[in-house]
Amino acid sequence: KEKLNSSIWKADLENQADLDSFLLRFLRATCSDKKDARTFRGDHAFDRVTKHLEFRKKHSLDSYFSTGECGLPKIVKQPALWSAYLAVKPNYFWKDDRAKAVVMIERFGMFASTVETTDFETDEWEALSGHLLDRVSEKMLETAKAFSISDSRGYIAICDAKGLGISMLTRVKFVSFINDIAANHYPETIRGIHIVNAPWMFGTA
Repeated sequence: KEKLNSSIWKADLENQADLDSFLLRFLRATCSDKKDARTFRGDHAFDRVTKHLEFRKKHSLDSYFSTGECGLPKIVKQPALWSAYLAVKPNYFWKDDRAKAVVMIERFGMFASTVETTDFETDEWEALSGHLLDRVSEKMLETAKAFSISDSRGYIAICDAKGLGISMLTRVKFVSFINDIAANHYPETIRGIHIVNAPWMFGTA
């Protein structure tokens, strides 16, 4: 934290609603479990945080969409673009009182089977995906506050695989590109994934 505050990224960190939790997610993402203790790699975490901040600046995530109460994008400045994105990648949120977590339903089957890389420009895909994940982070903060949880460990994803078919095989590389945005820039965002309406290709446990 001290290293970041003495770097060129100090001002950018002010946009983070809960800075300690934000930094802790990146730090935990770099740890390795040893036999006797967990080892955290501070330099690696610093590099990941700065790459995330570069990602935010590249896509103007703090101005591309207007800023909400928590310092995270909340009200879309480009409603037509956002509506078009939700038509391609629909998702729904709610707060699960029993799990004390945010739950998001994604129509993954429809998305993976019908999405075209040309639906948006590459920069738009990255910006829109970043905005969605910022919305998830905001809801995680709101939920943690509602349940007096000091450290939210991610949301629960329910992936509706209905409609998923062989056509997905032609889109695997692109779907991986979208998933990598979350893995690289939003660590510890997902607590667990549950798949419903799984097709035969998934097999059974």
